[in-house]
Amino acid sequence: EAIRLLVGYVEDCLRGGNTIEEVGLHPATAGDRGLKLLVMLSVVFPCHFHYADVLEQLMGLLRLEDENVAPLVLSVFTFLGKYRCLYEQFPDLMDSMAPICKELAQTGTPKQAKGAIHCIFKNMPYENIFPGILESLKNNLTPESPHYRTAIVTLGHIAFNVPERYKVQIKNIVSRKIVKELLVKEAREGESEIKDSEPWCSEEELPEETRCKVEGLKAMARWLLGLKQDTASAQKTFRMLNAFILHKGDLLQSGRLSKAEMSWLRLAAGCAMLKVCEQKGVGDQYTAEQFYNLSQLMVDEVKQVREIFSAKLHKGLSKGLPNKCLPLDFMGYYALAGREMENRLRTTVRNYMIADINRRRDYVKTLTMGAGQADKAMSQLPHILPDYMLVFAVPVL
Repeated sequence: EAIRLLVGYVEDCLRGGNTIEEVGLHPATAGDRGLKLLVMLSVVFPCHFHYADVLEQLMGLLRLEDENVAPLVLSVFTFLGKYRCLYEQFPDLMDSMAPICKELAQTGTPKQAKGAIHCIFKNMPYENIFPGILESLKNNLTPESPHYRTAIVTLGHIAFNVPERYKVQIKNIVSRKIVKELLVKEAREGESEIKDSEPWCSEEELPEETRCKVEGLKAMARWLLGLKQDTASAQKTFRMLNAFILHKGDLLQSGRLSKAEMSWLRLAAGCAMLKVCEQKGVGDQYTAEQFYNLSQLMVDEVKQVREIFSAKLHKGLSKGLPNKCLPLDFMGYYALAGREMENRLRTTVRNYMIADINRRRDYVKTLTMGAGQADKAMSQLPHILPDYMLVFAVPVL
């Protein structure tokens, strides 16, 4: 009953109703804050959402015009699906929701497409829906399409969620459409409106072609994460990502890209490498040279690159120990933060490092306290104990 009322209040806020005045929230943020509260509740109390009338109310929110609403509503459905597949309980509701998700995956914004794919995967018979979406991608994966960036995002998330089902088809699309026709294609002249002297800009200010390349790099990382053990593809991809970093973001060294575009592209390539390295198998394919080149983003000339990269590094290291996070090798990167000239950023990175060290020490304590697991614990220590990060700090310095 409480969830039903809350969804009603959130909908009223999004439609600009009287609830905003009653709760005393700012009209611009009330609906968004309400949706984020629903997302959190769907994680903590998913069982309270499993009622037809509540789900129908949530589906009604997907029809609102505000493009920022759908991603959060789809997140709610995805978390509910993680608890229990909604199709098992409410097949008719999910059948009526499938066309909405399919349309968002094909013609929505990139965030809507991401949410739609995850929602379909968790809650619907995706084997009947994904083939149609993949077919439409072939038409949209061209620079002329208004849904080009959305198609790239959709491809990456399908590849991540169902890597084996469409393995050959997706591999062909990635190699032809993402690598040949996007990432290694020369930039068009005269498209950038950014002042060339500016080393950074917001993502919205980037030319559309560059934004598509950034999404293309992310899509490749998701594709490899899904494959898990395809070491040959991983080696080829690492070589390309390494080239982006080595050439400061201008892969073909054409000189046509602005400094801000180059900053974004080398950062995206670095973050993609970090993401892949979280996965055993494909993530173990980097060479010592690539490991060193990647570390140089910690001392990049552009502050925002250093800031975002170190945050991604911390995020990767702080995921589920011992197998779902970046290996200990990458703890060595923190040593480079000692060269950081900006005090605030140096303090932030230092706090990241301390948090990651403490997390590993706590995990070691739980390992060594386990009865009869001493041998197993000892064999794992070199891969977990933070003291060993010094071994990897020396070569990057």
